[in-house]
Amino acid sequence: MLRISKRERVLLYILAWVVIVVAFGIYFYFKTEEMASLQQKTDMLERQMQKVTVKSPDSEDLQVRKDTLVNQIQIEKEKYYHRDDIDPYQFSIVIRNLLSTNGLTIKKYQTIELTDYTSLEFSIAGGVLELIEFLKAVSYADKHWNMSFLTLDARKGDGTVDAIFRINYETLDE
Repeated sequence: MLRISKRERVLLYILAWVVIVVAFGIYFYFKTEEMASLQQKTDMLERQMQKVTVKSPDSEDLQVRKDTLVNQIQIEKEKYYHRDDIDPYQFSIVIRNLLSTNGLTIKKYQTIELTDYTSLEFSIAGGVLELIEFLKAVSYADKHWNMSFLTLDARKGDGTVDAIFRINYETLDE
């Protein structure tokens, strides 16, 4: 039977966490790119709609195209919150419920007021798989959420992590 020394076990844990941290970094890079892409797409659709309206609003085929663009813009806009839809307190309830649903324990929670927006900072503990499920839920949420900061501490060696993250919701000003 293969026996792994304590030093080798520690190195394997370190390697595993490095892989996890790199994976999270890649994930957040692509999520940021996706958000920028969606904003560019929305801007482009609005510009196209303005061009169609200016060229010939009475043309039947242009009217169909305009309606399609209006529908696409509306679909994109529904992914953002409006200022009166939600506030940081309501959003914190949504996040706390999502954390508890995924079996993660909240150790500390605070609101961070910044110039343009408010972020929520959570300090949590739980299993790695539960944290991954939580991050999936954040990624596939119906609305756009932004997780600007995430740290992981997995020194226990028992498959649990402590994490600190900042999250906020994206709003659309009209």
